Amino acid sequence: GGARGGGGRASDIGCDARGERAGVGNALETLVVHQAAAPDLLPGSADALTDSGVELRGCARTRELLGESVVPASEADWETEYLDAVISVKQVDGVDSAIDHINRFGSHHTDAIITRNQATAERFLARVDSAIVLHNASTQFADGGEFEIEILGDYRPAKIIRQPLFDPQGEHVRR
Repeated sequence: GGARGGGGRASDIGCDARGERAGVGNALETLVVHQAAAPDLLPGSADALTDSGVELRGCARTRELLGESVVPASEADWETEYLDAVISVKQVDGVDSAIDHINRFGSHHTDAIITRNQATAERFLARVDSAIVLHNASTQFADGGEFEIEILGDYRPAKIIRQPLFDPQGEHVRR
Protein backbone atom coordinates (compact mmCIF):
# COMPACT_ATOMS: atom_id res chain seq x y z
CA GLY A 1 0.00 0.00 0.00
CA GLY A 2 0.93 3.61 -0.38
CA ALA A 3 0.03 6.89 1.20
CA ARG A 4 -3.60 7.87 1.63
CA GLY A 5 -4.92 11.26 0.60
CA GLY A 6 -7.96 13.39 1.31
CA GLY A 7 -9.68 13.03 -2.08
CA GLY A 8 -11.51 9.78 -1.39
CA ARG A 9 -11.16 6.65 -3.49
CA ALA A 10 -9.38 8.35 -6.41
CA SER A 11 -6.80 9.82 -4.06
CA ASP A 12 -6.27 6.47 -2.35
CA ILE A 13 -5.81 4.62 -5.63
CA GLY A 14 -3.52 7.31 -7.03
CA CYS A 15 -1.34 7.30 -3.94
CA ASP A 16 -1.21 3.50 -3.99
CA ALA A 17 -0.22 3.52 -7.66
CA ARG A 18 2.73 5.82 -6.88
CA GLY A 19 3.24 3.69 -3.81
CA GLU A 20 6.21 2.78 -1.75
CA ARG A 21 7.95 1.06 -4.66
CA ALA A 22 8.75 4.02 -6.91
CA GLY A 23 11.34 2.11 -8.93
CA VAL A 24 8.95 -0.39 -10.51
CA GLY A 25 7.59 -0.09 -14.02
CA ASN A 26 3.94 -0.08 -12.94
CA ALA A 27 4.29 2.87 -10.55
CA LEU A 28 2.21 5.91 -11.43
CA GLU A 29 4.40 8.44 -13.25
CA THR A 30 1.82 11.04 -14.35
CA LEU A 31 -1.47 11.84 -12.66
CA VAL A 32 -3.92 13.31 -15.18
CA VAL A 33 -6.85 15.02 -13.43
CA HIS A 34 -10.04 16.60 -14.77
CA GLN A 35 -9.85 20.29 -13.89
CA ALA A 36 -13.30 20.20 -12.25
CA ALA A 37 -12.15 17.46 -9.85
CA ALA A 38 -8.75 18.97 -9.15
CA PRO A 39 -9.75 21.32 -6.27
CA ASP A 40 -11.26 18.40 -4.33
CA LEU A 41 -8.71 15.74 -5.29
CA LEU A 42 -5.30 17.34 -5.58
CA PRO A 43 -4.69 19.10 -2.25
CA GLY A 44 -5.15 15.94 -0.16
CA SER A 45 -3.34 13.76 -2.69
CA ALA A 46 -0.45 16.21 -2.91
CA ASP A 47 -0.14 16.35 0.88
CA ALA A 48 -0.11 12.55 1.14
CA LEU A 49 2.45 12.20 -1.64
CA THR A 50 4.78 14.93 -0.36
CA ASP A 51 4.48 13.56 3.20
CA SER A 52 5.75 10.27 1.71
CA GLY A 53 8.72 12.08 0.17
CA VAL A 54 7.41 12.28 -3.41
CA GLU A 55 8.36 15.34 -5.48
CA LEU A 56 5.48 16.81 -7.51
CA ARG A 57 6.02 18.37 -10.94
CA GLY A 58 2.94 20.09 -12.30
CA CYS A 59 1.40 22.03 -15.15
CA ALA A 60 0.59 25.72 -14.67
CA ARG A 61 -2.97 24.97 -13.44
CA THR A 62 -1.65 22.48 -10.90
CA ARG A 63 0.95 24.92 -9.62
CA GLU A 64 -1.71 27.64 -9.39
CA LEU A 65 -3.86 25.33 -7.25
CA LEU A 66 -1.13 23.79 -5.07
CA GLY A 67 1.46 26.54 -4.87
CA GLU A 68 5.18 26.82 -5.37
CA SER A 69 5.99 23.55 -3.63
CA VAL A 70 5.14 21.96 -6.99
CA VAL A 71 8.06 22.07 -9.41
CA PRO A 72 7.12 23.37 -12.89
CA ALA A 73 6.74 20.41 -15.26
CA SER A 74 8.62 20.48 -18.53
CA GLU A 75 7.53 18.79 -21.77
CA ALA A 76 9.99 15.99 -20.96
CA ASP A 77 8.26 15.29 -17.62
CA TRP A 78 5.12 14.07 -19.37
CA GLU A 79 6.98 11.19 -21.00
CA THR A 80 9.52 10.40 -18.28
CA GLU A 81 9.48 7.12 -16.40
CA TYR A 82 11.15 8.42 -13.27
CA LEU A 83 11.68 5.16 -11.38
CA ASP A 84 12.07 7.46 -8.39
CA ALA A 85 9.94 9.35 -5.88
CA VAL A 86 8.73 11.89 -8.47
CA ILE A 87 5.32 12.30 -10.10
CA SER A 88 4.04 14.75 -12.70
CA VAL A 89 0.52 16.17 -12.42
CA LYS A 90 -1.46 17.42 -15.42
CA GLN A 91 -4.94 18.97 -15.36
CA VAL A 92 -7.12 18.46 -18.43
CA ASP A 93 -10.50 19.69 -19.67
CA GLY A 94 -12.07 16.24 -20.08
CA VAL A 95 -11.63 12.59 -20.90
CA ASP A 96 -10.71 13.23 -24.54
CA SER A 97 -7.91 15.57 -23.46
CA ALA A 98 -6.73 12.94 -20.97
CA ILE A 99 -6.77 10.22 -23.64
CA ASP A 100 -4.85 12.43 -26.08
CA HIS A 101 -2.24 13.26 -23.41
CA ILE A 102 -1.79 9.60 -22.42
CA ASN A 103 -1.58 8.36 -26.01
CA ARG A 104 0.98 11.05 -26.88
CA PHE A 105 3.22 10.90 -23.82
CA GLY A 106 2.50 7.61 -22.04
CA SER A 107 4.60 4.45 -22.01
CA HIS A 108 1.74 2.39 -23.51
CA HIS A 109 2.24 -0.13 -20.69
CA THR A 110 -0.43 0.42 -18.02
CA ASP A 111 -2.99 3.19 -17.62
CA ALA A 112 -5.98 3.56 -15.32
CA ILE A 113 -9.05 5.75 -14.96
CA ILE A 114 -10.81 6.39 -11.67
CA THR A 115 -14.42 7.44 -12.27
CA ARG A 116 -17.99 6.57 -11.33
CA ASN A 117 -19.17 7.55 -14.83
CA GLN A 118 -19.48 4.30 -16.80
CA ALA A 119 -19.68 6.00 -20.22
CA THR A 120 -16.48 7.96 -19.50
CA ALA A 121 -14.75 4.78 -18.33
CA GLU A 122 -15.82 2.87 -21.43
CA ARG A 123 -14.54 5.66 -23.69
CA PHE A 124 -11.19 5.66 -21.87
CA LEU A 125 -10.90 1.86 -21.95
CA ALA A 126 -11.63 1.78 -25.69
CA ARG A 127 -9.37 4.65 -26.75
CA VAL A 128 -6.25 4.51 -24.56
CA ASP A 129 -3.52 2.77 -26.54
CA SER A 130 -1.83 0.73 -23.81
CA ALA A 131 -1.21 -2.95 -23.15
CA ILE A 132 -3.19 -2.78 -19.89
CA VAL A 133 -6.03 -0.33 -19.26
CA LEU A 134 -7.80 -0.41 -15.88
CA HIS A 135 -10.99 1.09 -14.44
CA ASN A 136 -11.11 1.96 -10.73
CA ALA A 137 -7.96 0.02 -9.94
CA SER A 138 -4.37 0.88 -9.10
CA THR A 139 -1.69 0.40 -11.73
CA GLN A 140 0.02 -1.71 -9.06
CA PHE A 141 -2.29 -4.53 -10.22
CA ALA A 142 -0.12 -4.70 -13.35
CA ASP A 143 2.65 -6.32 -11.33
CA GLY A 144 4.53 -9.02 -13.24
CA GLY A 145 3.29 -11.61 -10.75
CA GLU A 146 -0.28 -11.00 -11.90
CA PHE A 147 0.62 -12.28 -15.38
CA GLU A 148 2.17 -15.64 -14.65
CA ILE A 149 1.07 -18.88 -16.21
CA GLU A 150 1.68 -22.43 -15.04
CA ILE A 151 3.86 -24.54 -17.34
CA LEU A 152 4.33 -28.13 -16.19
CA GLY A 153 3.88 -27.20 -12.54
CA ASP A 154 6.25 -24.23 -12.74
CA TYR A 155 5.04 -20.63 -12.85
CA ARG A 156 6.52 -18.52 -15.64
CA PRO A 157 5.85 -14.92 -16.49
CA ALA A 158 3.63 -14.37 -19.51
CA LYS A 159 4.78 -11.83 -22.05
CA ILE A 160 2.51 -8.88 -22.69
CA ILE A 161 2.69 -8.04 -26.35
CA ARG A 162 1.16 -4.80 -27.56
CA GLN A 163 -0.29 -5.39 -31.00
CA PRO A 164 -1.80 -2.69 -33.19
CA LEU A 165 -5.43 -3.19 -34.18
CA PHE A 166 -6.32 -3.84 -37.82
CA ASP A 167 -9.69 -3.73 -39.53
CA PRO A 168 -10.85 -6.57 -41.85
CA GLN A 169 -9.13 -4.86 -44.81
CA GLY A 170 -5.80 -4.85 -42.97
CA GLU A 171 -5.77 -1.12 -42.27
CA HIS A 172 -4.28 0.03 -38.94
CA VAL A 173 -6.99 1.19 -36.54
CA ARG A 174 -6.23 3.88 -33.96
CA ARG A 175 -8.17 3.49 -30.74
